[in-house]
Amino acid sequence: MKASADAILRVHGSKSIINRILIICTFLDKPIKLTNFSNCSDVETFVENLMIFGFRFEFAEDDVIIYPHKIGSENLYIKDAGTTFRFLLTRLATAEGSKNIIQISEQLHARPHSQLIDIIKQLGGSISDDFPLIIKGKKLQGGRIKIIGKTSSQFVSSILLSAPNFKNGICLELSDEAVSVDYIKLTLSIMHDFGINFTWKGNIIDIPAGQNYQNILEYDVEPDYSTVCYYWALAAISNKTLITAGNPRKSYQADAKFIGILEEIGAKIDFDEETVTISKGKLQGISLSMKDMPDQVPTLAILALFADDITTISDIAHLKHKESNRIAVLLSELGKLTKIFYLNDKLVIHPCQELPTENITLNTYHDHRMVMAFSILAEMWPSIQIDNKEAVKKSAPEFFDILKKM
Repeated sequence: MKASADAILRVHGSKSIINRILIICTFLDKPIKLTNFSNCSDVETFVENLMIFGFRFEFAEDDVIIYPHKIGSENLYIKDAGTTFRFLLTRLATAEGSKNIIQISEQLHARPHSQLIDIIKQLGGSISDDFPLIIKGKKLQGGRIKIIGKTSSQFVSSILLSAPNFKNGICLELSDEAVSVDYIKLTLSIMHDFGINFTWKGNIIDIPAGQNYQNILEYDVEPDYSTVCYYWALAAISNKTLITAGNPRKSYQADAKFIGILEEIGAKIDFDEETVTISKGKLQGISLSMKDMPDQVPTLAILALFADDITTISDIAHLKHKESNRIAVLLSELGKLTKIFYLNDKLVIHPCQELPTENITLNTYHDHRMVMAFSILAEMWPSIQIDNKEAVKKSAPEFFDILKKM
């Protein structure tokens, strides 16, 4: 049975998609309209820095028209927007004749970037070794290069998004340790939407030279499934049946596949072409790799507390390099509620045996993902308190408003 429109939960557009399109917009020569835009702080930081270059943004409700401009020489402050920073590194290195200076926040300083900078230098880019980074743009040769992708798929996506600007295109050889491969697929899918052809055979991604991004009049951004996952998870353990807009089975977003994990652990899921309905089921402990869905490890860890047996989550070493060391945070904070340990790249979580009777504060370490995951517990158990809820603005400023409506 199809749900009524008023009962359907709709969220802002995917910031993963928007950030990729914002880079592509720096190559276009005609305006583009993006529908279902997002006002999260990560996207706002990207927009603010593009406006410094002279790009114009015309906002109307949830839509925006972006007017083209040339990248010149400016001083930029990327704050703690990691995707913006990494994507812009390669883009600015290819902006011929420019000289840009970049500063970032202390939190972003703590995350890994040196590998991407080294790759750009191998491609002929000019980037200083110390902050503030000084980037002198020029025509990069491109060619064949190997990337060890066990730290971040964003390094790969950064190179791919600017590849049409390389003289010889790019041929990327991914290492076997590459993580978050679905995010690379998302990058290539969006690039293809804008006219870029590629091949991906085995671990080789090839983007031939001589291609340019094609102008598109309008692009509809699909829902941010990275945010939707938290609402799905709450519905799976509460008595709150939830209907969300969009069809995750048609999405290239990595976190859209979390709906399959919810089915596997026992949540009740019903699909139609335009919506998904999620309701409570008997959850069971499972064992699986989260190599390509790292942002949802905290969400799965929360669900594990309500399962009937132990849950084991593997291939997550790269979680140490997120906004916080998410493995350490989960061990520390969920350790206040249950038995949990990490060994040989496996996080083992026991079900919570009894509800906490005294107030317990879960620390989020200024990490938006931890805020949203821990908020699921706070909805279920009033004794749970969460610090620094403001961190949620990084990706989902409307998160708590929607949570109240549920």
